[in-house]
Amino acid sequence: MSPSSLALAVALAAAGVRPGGAAGGRPGAAGAPEAAGAPEAAGAPGTLQAAALRRGLGAPEPDALAGLPSYPPCFDVTLSAEATGKPPLTYTWTLPGGQVLTGNPATVDTALLPDGYNEILLEVTNAAGSASYPEPLVVEALGFEAAPDLVVTSGTTVAATANTRGATEWRWSWGDGTVTGWTGGCAGYAPTHTYAATGSYTVEVEARSCRSGPVSRSGTLSLGTGTGLSVDRFAAVCPEAPFCSSSVGEAVAFDTAVSGTPEAYLYDWDGDGLDDQVADAPVSSHAFTAPGIFTPRLTVYAGGSQDSAAAEAPVEIVAASDLLFSHGFESGDLSGWVVP
Repeated sequence: MSPSSLALAVALAAAGVRPGGAAGGRPGAAGAPEAAGAPEAAGAPGTLQAAALRRGLGAPEPDALAGLPSYPPCFDVTLSAEATGKPPLTYTWTLPGGQVLTGNPATVDTALLPDGYNEILLEVTNAAGSASYPEPLVVEALGFEAAPDLVVTSGTTVAATANTRGATEWRWSWGDGTVTGWTGGCAGYAPTHTYAATGSYTVEVEARSCRSGPVSRSGTLSLGTGTGLSVDRFAAVCPEAPFCSSSVGEAVAFDTAVSGTPEAYLYDWDGDGLDDQVADAPVSSHAFTAPGIFTPRLTVYAGGSQDSAAAEAPVEIVAASDLLFSHGFESGDLSGWVVP
């Protein structure tokens, strides 16, 4: 690439820690659009023809917003770019309201942006010209995606999840006279609470941002149902148990023993923290679709309570073996067979 060319690659990175990771969460996403390059300039080496690269993206359809970087108001987002061209290079970021940031990286407070879809225009300039690139960023409007999740983790201790978007602080009223004050971060989005006694409770969560709210949503919780729920055994079954090895696509048998009366069985077969299968009864076998070493996890639910357990030992899944013909097999020499 000659010194006269200028290519851009832009990325957004959230500054700080966002709540998320639980069901219904809205963790911040980082997006990296495809690189855009300015055309080579005609003329003497070292010159750069001004490049009009701004692509009029326009607001995408609502379904497309899910794939764009998304953040609540009152949140610092780091804007960074990679550009090649003859130095020195100057970076200018223009926000939809006309505010201008300079430098690389630069930090924008999403409180300066309206809710919804935004384009931030990056312009990179050297002595010979400039190239520009529009970077999309979505600011979330305050609201609830669902009622709060309330899960009994042990005894009378409850783990809650707010299930909001566009919020930066939360306040919880636990229904037992206890109120947790306005709290930001993960401690506000997904707190825990221990009750002094069993019973039924109505839990309310309020959410707000620096410019909106509060809005509220409630959920109900029952403690002390006496489910006695627990996963007593969850293990793969094979002749070499507990160290089982099977081929891709081969059904692996599992032995499950549970106390209590579960309402749902959730299986995370590859152990990545995401549930792959939900059933109303124990699942006796599973066929893995890719090679690897996996530690499945079973979670059971009943009456607002849950218990989970990982398999007693990992399961090794190997690629299925196929016999291949080698050169020279036409002679009839069976030693020409090889197993990959």
